Amino acid sequence: MKKYLTLACVALACAAALTLAACGGGASTQAASSTASSGEAAASAAETSASAEASAPAAETSAATSAASSAEASAATSAATSAATSAAADSASAFIGDWKLAALDYMDLTVTGDTSELTGWSSGSLAIAKDGTGSITMGEDTAEFAWQQKDDNTISVDVTNKTEDASIDVNTELVLKNDALYFSMSDESATGGMYFTRDGSYAGAPMINVADAKPITSKDALVGTWKLTAMTQNKAVVSGEPSKLAEMTALGDGTLVLNEDGSGSLGGETAAWSVDKNGAVITDNVGTKVSAKALGDRIVLDIGAPYDMDMTLVFDKA
Repeated sequence: MKKYLTLACVALACAAALTLAACGGGASTQAASSTASSGEAAASAAETSASAEASAPAAETSAATSAASSAEASAATSAATSAATSAAADSASAFIGDWKLAALDYMDLTVTGDTSELTGWSSGSLAIAKDGTGSITMGEDTAEFAWQQKDDNTISVDVTNKTEDASIDVNTELVLKNDALYFSMSDESATGGMYFTRDGSYAGAPMINVADAKPITSKDALVGTWKLTAMTQNKAVVSGEPSKLAEMTALGDGTLVLNEDGSGSLGGETAAWSVDKNGAVITDNVGTKVSAKALGDRIVLDIGAPYDMDMTLVFDKA
């Protein structure tokens, strides 16, 4: 069972975030610019040449017409520019303000809940100002940055207080995904990032409180095939695709099979189970025994107890 205690790998995502203050920006920024067409100037020159041969009244009429056309074109250009500026301001406002850390991402797994024991941070926050500056704070560490809008959903960030001991290059872009602002990071071996929301809550996060788990005293609540869907460490919850969870924990195919006769398998390796009035116990292929409890329709294996750790595996019926 000890080999499954690799949930600490999730802390790599947290550690990667700490390097933010030491890492430079890796995202390029682009600013769109527009220029006025020269067609009107050419047309005006042609009219001037023609009017030299016309009578004075005709010239006056032509000049008046040209002036009116010019005024209309100028008004249209001004209106278009104003509309574009207003639209840009509206899209930029979606980023501006204060944000709170809501979740961590590591190799397509999501870490929610109280992550302070994993990261050592008591809190995380992000501030984005109208003047193109901002800062990100993780516990006592703060990185300042300059930002530019890339598109309606993305701003590019360049850390301004870089240090000389940067160890990895991070992809410094902030992307709006639904109501969350995602700060992506990566190095040569891993990808991850942080989700920030206005109130610090993350939509879709599984509600798992292992303290509410109850003893299982009936085999009917055990027998069947189960799939790993989440893990917990202290008050942090790691969730994602079963295959990703199984890969991170080295739990084979991520399944728990419990047969009627008390036999079974855990992650593709032999296991056994028993149940009595005191609860259910799962025994792995090396003889390690862990309790199995019910959390609603889920099964929670307390794999940390034999090692004095607060860690569980959470399974849903396959």
